[in-house]
Amino acid sequence: MRLGNLTLQGSEAQLLGQVALTDACLDLIEKLQEWKLTMDEKWEEGVHDEAINGCLDRLAKLTGLLQFGGMTGDVSWDISARLLRLPQVITPFPTILFFPHRPQGPYCVASDDLDGHIADHRLPTGSDAFRYSEDWKASLAMPNDFSAKSLDLDVPDKPLIFVVEGRYQNWIKPIMLLECLGVDYDAACLDGPTTRTDWFTKIHPQRYVPALIDSENGQRVSSWDSSQILQYLASKYDTEKMWNGQNAAESLEIGNWLTFETASLGPTAKYWVWYAIRQPEEQNPKAQEKMYKDLRTQYGILDKHLSQPGQKWIGLKDRPTIADLAIYPFADDPTMERMGIDKHDFPALKAWSDELAKVPGVAKAYAELDSRKVIHIEA
Repeated sequence: MRLGNLTLQGSEAQLLGQVALTDACLDLIEKLQEWKLTMDEKWEEGVHDEAINGCLDRLAKLTGLLQFGGMTGDVSWDISARLLRLPQVITPFPTILFFPHRPQGPYCVASDDLDGHIADHRLPTGSDAFRYSEDWKASLAMPNDFSAKSLDLDVPDKPLIFVVEGRYQNWIKPIMLLECLGVDYDAACLDGPTTRTDWFTKIHPQRYVPALIDSENGQRVSSWDSSQILQYLASKYDTEKMWNGQNAAESLEIGNWLTFETASLGPTAKYWVWYAIRQPEEQNPKAQEKMYKDLRTQYGILDKHLSQPGQKWIGLKDRPTIADLAIYPFADDPTMERMGIDKHDFPALKAWSDELAKVPGVAKAYAELDSRKVIHIEA
């Protein structure tokens, strides 16, 4: 981002694109750049120079922001969670703590003299987005204040899916279904150590993702394994029974292909990738070769099935179902390319994959993959 003779980068550009700048602001920014410190570097390196902090404070006041910084996603979540538990603060003007790297997009946490409490507001994007007007008060529901205690005991008011950063092939399945159904949900992205905690083990005994907690008749319920979660969500939220069958025959056929993924394609692909990312001394070429052949056989089965007259989708002929959602992440372009399998060898499978990628709920779930960042969960 160019601003006069200044080059802004990282969170500076994200932040300053939201506010109207004065000459005094520009002078302070230039001074910061003379110190060769971006706001990201200041926070990441833990620099606590009084002069730099003073400069940032003055810049914050001039732009109408009380505090701001280029914090990573988990740090932002941590500070945000702590802030939301502070005593009420009433000020004669809006005070903002701005988090440019929140997984859901730029956020500010604000307190003003009208309602006298801290509320969470999403900022729109664009240079004209932030002005001292009523616009910033248009708020969304406050994100969950996650803590180990609440996750262990609370009954959620909407489905909560646990995911991890990267390695999306299993946990994206229920998210695709929820998006297709238009069901509001929360997603909590965990790191490895968190999945091994006692509270998460109560939800998923094997400590994998995805896992889900939800409410049923006011009671807390949990589910684990992507196929089971798909079946649960379809049974509860798909009132038209489009995704898991409208009669016994449809449900049976969908179940056949769901089991094919759960027992065959999914495990084969999973362990092939597991070996592929190991160090050379940890790899098993003989096992990898067999799994690669098995994968091609399984893709061949799908391709033959989809080549039958009128068979546009895997589970049923006329519409996608949870069977399609279960199989797709192991037959999407990135996964098959990583396995070194040319999708053109399986033309019917390729046509199906290309078509499913256009389904709005599927496209949205994939588009938001990079926004799933690890959050901090307080013990």
